Amino acid sequence: MLGPWSLYVLIMAALIFTSLGIGFVISLVAKTDSQAVQYSMILLLTSVFFSGAFIGLHLLRGPVKIVSWAIPATYGIRLLQDIMLRGYLVNTLLLSGLTAIGVVFFLLAWFMMRRAMAQA
Repeated sequence: MLGPWSLYVLIMAALIFTSLGIGFVISLVAKTDSQAVQYSMILLLTSVFFSGAFIGLHLLRGPVKIVSWAIPATYGIRLLQDIMLRGYLVNTLLLSGLTAIGVVFFLLAWFMMRRAMAQA
């Protein structure tokens, strides 16, 4: 660990925040438990293959890069690599992008929950 632990905690908190937002949206979209598990697995596989964990993002082509930057794992992997392996300070653009994705998913979940409660 080359970077400060406080930045590591900040990045992990942003990742957890975003992951919870995505989880809330998945739980509101899915009609059954098995459907929620399937959506989660699709998201997991997309995150593994397109986030830059195994293959560098510079090797991906145009449309796939757009998909990869829409995935929160891409931001998290890049930020954690910078902090833990390179000892860089946090990239505020990446951290704000990750947090913005989390805010969007939380707002989406809030609107979906509000609509579901109004229908009930």
